[in-house]
Amino acid sequence: MVSVISACANLGALNTGKWIHKLVRNKGLETNVLITNALIDMYAKCGNIDLARDAFNKLPHKSVVSWTSIIGACASHGHGDDALTLFTKMKEEGIRPNSFTFISF
Repeated sequence: MVSVISACANLGALNTGKWIHKLVRNKGLETNVLITNALIDMYAKCGNIDLARDAFNKLPHKSVVSWTSIIGACASHGHGDDALTLFTKMKEEGIRPNSFTFISF
């Protein structure tokens, strides 16, 4: 699923990505951190920051990759203040940023 979602991201195939997301949801895989990280990236690359945030917000256990993905998505779509707010929240929740987190700004 991660490979298919990543392919949608690289092709900018938002409608296909949404269809895959629906399949993921129906199969109960939406809490899988790897799949959701791919969805966040796909939605951001396809230009839909709201769906990227929605996928992020529904993820019960967020990894440093999850945080970095949504921070980068916000930063690349002109939501710098949101990216900084998320970065602060990430640190408050005890997630340690890595080098990729810093370059995602």
